[in-house]
Amino acid sequence: MSTASPDGSGVDEPRFRDGRHRVLARRGHGRPDDIARRDAAALAGDFVAAEAAFRQVAALVPLNEVFNNLGAAQSRQNEPETLENFAKALEGDSADPDYHFNLGYALWKRGKFDAAADSFRAALARKPSDTEATTMLGRCLNKSVPRPGDPKSDGLERLKLNFEETAYQQLKAELGEKE
Repeated sequence: MSTASPDGSGVDEPRFRDGRHRVLARRGHGRPDDIARRDAAALAGDFVAAEAAFRQVAALVPLNEVFNNLGAAQSRQNEPETLENFAKALEGDSADPDYHFNLGYALWKRGKFDAAADSFRAALARKPSDTEATTMLGRCLNKSVPRPGDPKSDGLERLKLNFEETAYQQLKAELGEKE
């Protein structure tokens, strides 16, 4: 079953597949095999394997998208490093509404409602049509605590499946020069 997009476009938000979400990954050319394995593990719902693979990729290719996805895998396991990796992704691209959403979602899951509300407001400033961000902002303002298994608030982490090609190629060239 596929979920509707928050912006009403009919395009699914990239998410972990755990029985409720179906995502088709588009891959670019020339990416390391680790990225393909990481995507496969994440989409299949193996968050431990996904986290391990994302860690390896982040060490080689420290892109915002990789830190975001590492944080998403960690968030699904309630790992303490979640916030750190979402923050790294956001530091690299503060214009991306998904990075703000994910940070807000992780803060909300930890009961940090005021900080989470700020992140959801930032996501909405960048993408006003994001209905999930609007809903989560409301939950923060109402101090509504997470309810495990609630399909409206469980597993909302957003993945990045398309990597910034220019940055990837630049990092690939730099890493190649160092070898």
